[in-house]
Amino acid sequence: MKTETEHESLQNFADTLGLTVHVYRHEDKRRNVQFCVYYNGTSVSGKMDYEQCNHFFIGWMNAAKQLNKSKGNKN
Repeated sequence: MKTETEHESLQNFADTLGLTVHVYRHEDKRRNVQFCVYYNGTSVSGKMDYEQCNHFFIGWMNAAKQLNKSKGNKN
């Protein structure tokens, strides 16, 4: 996937969770691109590749569901 497409895809997922995705490009070509996730302007993740970022979002979504359940909400 191209970087713009990956970023757009990740940001669309992040929008549903109230998160923001930032792109980091490496000049030494170890990895072409990595992503970092922010919540309310604070970083909540390390630098990750596309697949790791998707897994992070799934975990964040599951954690949010559990928090809602523990607060008495049935969503």
